[in-house]
Amino acid sequence: MKNFTLIGLLLSAAIANADCVDSENILKLKESSKDRIIGPFSVSRLERKNLVEIEETGKKIPFGYVNEQWVMLKSMMKEGDAIYRHKHKDGRFAAETIVLVRNNCVVFSFLLWIT
Repeated sequence: MKNFTLIGLLLSAAIANADCVDSENILKLKESSKDRIIGPFSVSRLERKNLVEIEETGKKIPFGYVNEQWVMLKSMMKEGDAIYRHKHKDGRFAAETIVLVRNNCVVFSFLLWIT
């Protein structure tokens, strides 16, 4: 029975990676000259370094006005997941996102800024 469980887990991981298209594969993004991947980061470090004061309340919360997305990302985390910053710049626009990565696939992201 243990062998079947192990085979099932390995197949699940392979299928998850197979479903990951290049634009969502963190390894492919790392190879791109237009993308920069920074991290991984711990939740506590990101929360400490990204406190933003909300003008209306004066409260400082992680990621400020996009805190809801941060809370959602944290709720989706599973053991083995990693959080990175993804910076993209291609001459048309530049953007930075926070990405949650599982099995080398981006499973959730939210935008920090775009120009």
